Amino acid sequence: MRSAAIGLLAPLVLTCLAACVTTGEDEYAFCDALRRYDPAAAQALFDTGRIDMMADGGGVCVPALMLFDRARDTWPAFIPMAVAVARQEGIANHCWVVKDQRCAINAVAQNGAHPLVLRALLDSGVDLTSHKARLALIDIVMTGSIETLTMMIDAGADKDAALASAVAHGKADMIAFLEKKGAVEHVHPLLLAARTGDVAIIDRAIAAKANLEMTDGVEHTALMRAAMFNRAAVITRLARAGARLNTRLEFETALHMAARENHVEAITALAVAGADLNARVPDGDTPVMVAVERGHVPALAALVDARADVNIGNAAGTTPIGRAIEQGNLALVKQLLRGGARVNEPGGTTWQPPLHVTLNTCGLPPEGPGENDNYRLHLLETLIAAGASRAATNARGETAVQAMTRLRAEVEPFEPTDPQGFRKACFQAKLDYLRTLR
Repeated sequence: MRSAAIGLLAPLVLTCLAACVTTGEDEYAFCDALRRYDPAAAQALFDTGRIDMMADGGGVCVPALMLFDRARDTWPAFIPMAVAVARQEGIANHCWVVKDQRCAINAVAQNGAHPLVLRALLDSGVDLTSHKARLALIDIVMTGSIETLTMMIDAGADKDAALASAVAHGKADMIAFLEKKGAVEHVHPLLLAARTGDVAIIDRAIAAKANLEMTDGVEHTALMRAAMFNRAAVITRLARAGARLNTRLEFETALHMAARENHVEAITALAVAGADLNARVPDGDTPVMVAVERGHVPALAALVDARADVNIGNAAGTTPIGRAIEQGNLALVKQLLRGGARVNEPGGTTWQPPLHVTLNTCGLPPEGPGENDNYRLHLLETLIAAGASRAATNARGETAVQAMTRLRAEVEPFEPTDPQGFRKACFQAKLDYLRTLR
């Protein structure tokens, strides 16, 4: 047994001897500066030339990966250092063993791929045919920009693979760009037509008795693809031909996908066809909750019009209206109230009375001018009109007036962080309003 275990460990030991570089005091100091977001200290250490960017400190301190993670527009001082590291010999195709074979290109791509850092890596000769580089391409499609995607494609990345990823994640702008570049999606004509909305091909496939439940590379059916890309006419034809409306992919049905993408026409077509408006798995959300979480007012309105149940909570017990109130989104709240949401119904272990949830909410309205004011007084007024209890107490036993009085008093010591007095004014306005209630 012991000799067998040694035999299994030997390849890993040899790999680490070849790829793992000991992390010393300088590297740990550099990682500490990065961890504290201290670009001046990091730059001073970097300028000594003693930081070994190949170091792999047991996953605790990997200088290059930490630097690539920090190199964002929000912390521009880290970007020149990251560019310099990306240009170092051997970095472009280096992978750090203890980080589950995370490579330089993956670290940069998972960070949103800053163009300057990505450019430096590409110029240094990243092998774009490697498995890790293909994973990085997917990350860039998911979180990057057309600019960074263009850089990858022009450098030789697989544009067809990029297109498949863009379709899987519903990235319409990247799909259009890649198709102009000549990328082709290698799927059955039925699946392609479901995405593009080519009704003639859909009709021919139905007439030819094509398998309506066939899936693409990420298990999306034709109906799901039609929902993701808002192809209402395709949804109607597929449904009439017998396509399954409620097939699940993990936590989602086609209706969830339409709600996630804010596709009103697809939601309406699915509802008319008889899709389950309240579908959910034990740990998942209903389409209503998906629309609320995403802040999609049009999608929510379409679900309300279709008579979806707006009072079904998520796995934690939070109700849709409770979540909308937490977000301070009056437009969502109005739609949920229109659908019969119950404002005083407890939901979840962290539930608070609705008026209490609004007390700390101050700032710009999420859905633009006109629907909310910056103090969310309209939200308070709407909840009161809907019957929200004024006498309900929080975990401290405070009514809304009592809690607001305390919050207004507590904001004083923090005045230096709010030089314009915005939060104080917001709290005072809410308190004044609550005191007018009888």
